[in-house]
Amino acid sequence: MKDNPKRLKSDIVVFIETGDTTECHHLKNEIEKLIQRGHLRQYVNREQSRQPQETASTQHPNSDNLPTAGVIAVISGGPAGGDSANARKALVRAARRNNWQTPNQIHNINSDKQGEIAFGEQDLDPMRNQNNDALVISATLSNFWVKKVLVDSGSSADILFYDAYVQLGVDNAQLRKVNTPLTGFSGEMIEPLGEVTLPLSLGSYPKRSTKMVKFLVVKAPSAYNIILGRPSLNLFRAIASTFHMKLKFPTSDGVGKPWEMKEWRENVTRIP
Repeated sequence: MKDNPKRLKSDIVVFIETGDTTECHHLKNEIEKLIQRGHLRQYVNREQSRQPQETASTQHPNSDNLPTAGVIAVISGGPAGGDSANARKALVRAARRNNWQTPNQIHNINSDKQGEIAFGEQDLDPMRNQNNDALVISATLSNFWVKKVLVDSGSSADILFYDAYVQLGVDNAQLRKVNTPLTGFSGEMIEPLGEVTLPLSLGSYPKRSTKMVKFLVVKAPSAYNIILGRPSLNLFRAIASTFHMKLKFPTSDGVGKPWEMKEWRENVTRIP
């Protein structure tokens, strides 16, 4: 049996005029049923009627209010964004001022002479195993050939471990105090001994690049001498591919590549 549109309209008008609120919920349900059947379309905003469905499809995966099992973190903290509240605020202000200049700088990273940084089949190591090894390289730091340098784009700081720092023979007077601690993988706070700026060279002549890098000196057990994090990788404009196990960076004579620690990397990553 079909509903009579005239009667439906009459019932709604009567409700509005009499102001009988006792049947409000019942009427609301009946109106909703009529809308679902295709009636009263002239009174329905179609954009609003579709909005709940679109919103539901873009909800956050944790919108079901289920408790999270925990937090998985990376090495974070350090003075990369400023070693004080005032320094961090100044960095934000500088970023806002340079907001419109940044795109041009990004587009000019690689000139024709520097070459385009790309990874292909020719970069794959035929002896590469399937153990998802870490990307470990060798580099020159303060005229010392340093092995066991871990490339970690997930680290917010460049780390120089204390044992390697001592072997470099750096004057402790160069060690500057740092107020911002590091946060480890499990959330523990690590206080660096200080910060030191040293010349770091990647690659071999003529495709070699040298930058002054700020390292946080950390006294903690580690299988590595150095961890190269985002600050130094961005400074060198370096791009890492863990699939190809390669790190590449632009130089004035083309694309440079550092020495890789294949043999040591395979041994250290296979320790049970």
